[in-house]
Amino acid sequence: METPAPTPATLGEDQCCDLVLQALKVPGTEIADSNAFAAQHGAATEVMSNAIKSLGSQDMVMTQSQAVIEWVMTEEGEGSFKHESAEFSLFNRFPAEGLEEATLSELERHALNYLKSQRLVTFNKATKRCMKVEGATMERDTTHEMMVRFVRGSLEALSKDEQKDVQKRKLVEKRTRKLIKVVRGPAYAETRKPTVPFLTKDMLAKGNWDQVNFKPLKLDAISAHPPAGHLHPLMQYKSMVRRIFISLGFQEMPTSRFVESSLWNFDALYQPQAHPCRDMQDTFFMKDPALMVTMPAGGLVEKIKQMHEQGGNGSIGWRYHWKEEGRKNIMRTHTTAISARMLAQLGQNYPAKFFSIDRVFRNETLDATHLAEFHQIEGMVIGKGLTLTHLMGTIRQFFEKIGMHDISFQPTYNPYTEPSMEISAFHPGLNRRVEIGNSGIFRPEMLTQLGLPNDVQVLAWGFSLERPTMILYGISNIREMFGPRMDLDLIENHPLRLLGVHTN
Repeated sequence: METPAPTPATLGEDQCCDLVLQALKVPGTEIADSNAFAAQHGAATEVMSNAIKSLGSQDMVMTQSQAVIEWVMTEEGEGSFKHESAEFSLFNRFPAEGLEEATLSELERHALNYLKSQRLVTFNKATKRCMKVEGATMERDTTHEMMVRFVRGSLEALSKDEQKDVQKRKLVEKRTRKLIKVVRGPAYAETRKPTVPFLTKDMLAKGNWDQVNFKPLKLDAISAHPPAGHLHPLMQYKSMVRRIFISLGFQEMPTSRFVESSLWNFDALYQPQAHPCRDMQDTFFMKDPALMVTMPAGGLVEKIKQMHEQGGNGSIGWRYHWKEEGRKNIMRTHTTAISARMLAQLGQNYPAKFFSIDRVFRNETLDATHLAEFHQIEGMVIGKGLTLTHLMGTIRQFFEKIGMHDISFQPTYNPYTEPSMEISAFHPGLNRRVEIGNSGIFRPEMLTQLGLPNDVQVLAWGFSLERPTMILYGISNIREMFGPRMDLDLIENHPLRLLGVHTN
């Protein structure tokens, strides 16, 4: 049984390649229009285009493109050509009682306007209907005849008046088409070798590697970026903060203690047990385990108790009966508990500088600048002869490294630092200053109960990770940095920002 010849519907790229090569068989010949050539042989335009591109990649053909302006029929013009014009159809079925224009379709209204312009139909003001002009006839469909001549010979087949008429009535429109001319290439041959992507072991074994064309490799092509994870702005900022601290000579403290005892979180910082921040309204208390199993050894608990009850080193203490409230476990409210542990272990190893960056938890009312869980950045400098000026200079030096220069300090109260200062910065999005942290010099009572000498001072400060990040990225609501309200585009497409520094 013979295989049937390919029909237009089955012409593939290989058959189109053969048709092109055969059309250029005679030297000096060319394919003037690839689209017309495809239509002539019943091939799909896209398949023929791909075949020519394939031959061009092998230098078997060359192409030249140019823009060609063509006049083509609009939908209304095509209808007038295939059937009859809308005005001829409307006139022949025009009722004797007339028509209301509001009941007609858009195409019929165009036809009605044309009939009015030819004085075949008029508008009756009394009846508010369009009526046929008495004695008017329309024996020929001149629009249909014009479109037939247009199809046979384009716009030049019409008279100048007819050309203006079909353009004015939008029966035809001008379009620009890309015309592709095909000529022989330097590697032209009547038949083409199959194209393969790479050399194989079988080709070498059979020795037929020279009977194929190898697909050219574009080694300088830019590949698509594979989908990958992206750092959250907070994590980018956290990494930058860590690098800045290390560049300033600080050591990072271990912070893997989300659950902390009240002893280290409050008592070791010389916070009285009746302080409001230890209430349920501000602190998350653990239910299980509710209490610390063992208290610290080495007399630390006794020193804390004595300092709270009786004072020492010139202080009169808080003057209350200290209880073992410190056994209660909580979600730490600040990383200063880690600083207290570090100071208790420090001994005589000073001067020293430490920092930490980790999560803390507070029973806060959620709003645009507060969350119940957030990150705290903490630093402290231990040494002799340190003053408030050293503290302010260190804080300014840090913030200048991230591009934040509009920093100010205001006096405030902290139970374990004296003097104490609030750190604030201007937020362009909120158009006001916002608090970004607290600072101060640890009280002598705190340092004495942790075992440090009287002539040692400790500068300390803590500020959130979230609020400076909000300022840097122009985020006005802290809740937009987490969960379903987070803008994924901010994570995927925006680099780390510095305030005042423009990035692309």
